[in-house]
Amino acid sequence: MQFQSITGQKETKEQLVQMIRHNRLSHALLFLGKEGSGALQLALAFAQYIVCKPQPAEVDLFAAPEPKTQDTQLKTTDSCGICPACKKSK
Repeated sequence: MQFQSITGQKETKEQLVQMIRHNRLSHALLFLGKEGSGALQLALAFAQYIVCKPQPAEVDLFAAPEPKTQDTQLKTTDSCGICPACKKSK
């Protein structure tokens, strides 16, 4: 599941992407919401975004951050959906 397939929750999606961009991912996150709120879909999309391989090296949680340039600022805000990691998470 990708962020683009989830309607609404724009602010939450942006916050999740910013956590990864700034290398500030916590060891645990709770996706809490009433039935039908999209919390499960958001959690699945976030998990797929984390394991997606084509992301730039700066987004890698275990690598040292590289100096920021114009190219690294143009990062994707969603998983690719076609790499092996994304296909496994579907």
